Amino acid sequence: MEFAVKSRSAIRLVRLAPKFVAVIAATLALWLAYYALADEGGDGRDAPGEGLPRYRLEVGQELVYRLTSIEDTSGKAPRDQMQWRVFVVRQNADGSWRLLIRMKRTFITSTGTVRARWNSLGYCDLQPNGTYTLDEQTAIFKKLLPHDLFCRLPDQRSELDGGWSYEPPVEQLSYGFRQASRAANTLQIEGRKNTPYLAMNQMQMTNRYDFDLKRGCVERVTWESEWQTEDGIRRSQYTIELESVAEREPRWISQFYHEANAYLTDCKQWIESVENAQWVRSVAACEPLLQKARAILVAGREKAELEILQAMYDANIEEHDQQARWIVDYAAQREAFFAEVPKFPTDWQTQDSDGNTFRLADRRGQIVVLDFWATSCEYCVLVAGQVKQLAAEYQGQEVVFLGMLDRFEYDDQEDVDREDVKARSLMKNAYQGIPTLEANKIVEDYRLPHFRFGYPLLIVLDQSGVVHELHLGYAGSLPGHMRSIIDGLLVNPVDVSPTRNIFD
Repeated sequence: MEFAVKSRSAIRLVRLAPKFVAVIAATLALWLAYYALADEGGDGRDAPGEGLPRYRLEVGQELVYRLTSIEDTSGKAPRDQMQWRVFVVRQNADGSWRLLIRMKRTFITSTGTVRARWNSLGYCDLQPNGTYTLDEQTAIFKKLLPHDLFCRLPDQRSELDGGWSYEPPVEQLSYGFRQASRAANTLQIEGRKNTPYLAMNQMQMTNRYDFDLKRGCVERVTWESEWQTEDGIRRSQYTIELESVAEREPRWISQFYHEANAYLTDCKQWIESVENAQWVRSVAACEPLLQKARAILVAGREKAELEILQAMYDANIEEHDQQARWIVDYAAQREAFFAEVPKFPTDWQTQDSDGNTFRLADRRGQIVVLDFWATSCEYCVLVAGQVKQLAAEYQGQEVVFLGMLDRFEYDDQEDVDREDVKARSLMKNAYQGIPTLEANKIVEDYRLPHFRFGYPLLIVLDQSGVVHELHLGYAGSLPGHMRSIIDGLLVNPVDVSPTRNIFD
């Protein structure tokens, strides 16, 4: 009897064995799926960074990315050309890699006309999770942004399902990331770009990164844009692919790193000289600064031995010669502007964004900084961030920062309404906390129409309401210059007594 029971139990176990095997197999499959993204050697704990995709670069690598296709629904697709050469020149103590990035971009219209060329060499320090640091001239002046190629990766496994965000070290920019798909050894990550300018224009810009899990780098990036036009919704798509990965000799990498650092030092001095030339008030004072700036590049070109650095100097010298003509013209405009300052009103009034009357006379005794902007100006958004930063620094002191909205003149009411919606979007996002005034009348009072092509435009009024300084355009050094101007007026305030002749 006992034998029979045992026999039946054995038979039952044999019959149930396939089910047990299936359960075990399913359990193993779940665990394997859970750890599918794990790095080799991971212990499976849910600690930050473990079991997640990570960049795996090596010193000496050269990664070449190239624009391979453009799709555009406008029927006039551009023929732009783009190439990035990414050099891994060192590994830092914190585990990040110093990357030197050479970017060449040529903007070509559908008819084959070259609109512009960008030739940039800059650096960033990239962490395994895709966060990075970089110098400001690389980000803005050189228009070289590492997140165009290297996406931010998640820090927790839960983010693969729920998404994650990142704010790159670039003014007024953030990303919302999510896992879009997974196939074989590729993880596709979607990053939605967010800026006040995009929000104002109701534009959607998304980067799709195909991340190679085995190689530990992005093998393809697709930039997608969608926006509303008068003719309907327009879409464009740029596809950039990893063309090659090569190993450079240590001696070449060392020489390249040395010459690139010398180039970046020269470039910084060149930028400073060019920017200083834009603060003077006469052509006579401007031209020597521009000559000095060019001489810096020429001297650097003579010392460079590697062809890649020689080409960078050549491109910058050509760029300088093109910019110099514009800067000299701007200096002539500044010279004429400051000659007219005694004729400008020191008291005016206009409406703020809520319809209330603003009188400059009510701010007598205070330094007033006027930030002229328009909805068509993307650089105005960058300056708005700098102005808000300065406003926070001088809070509680006798300094006032005002946004000056310069509206376009439209005949069609629909265009007027559309412009108002855009303006209020920027006031809510980019200019939040900065009072905004209607500037069209003030533009005429200060005779600024010929400066409109280069917005943003900042004007500093001294304590008596007289124009003290004017600056056109965006620059990374702008906050430093503004602090110097404001601090000088705070230390040596202008006499605002009624008997003072403000033009003496």
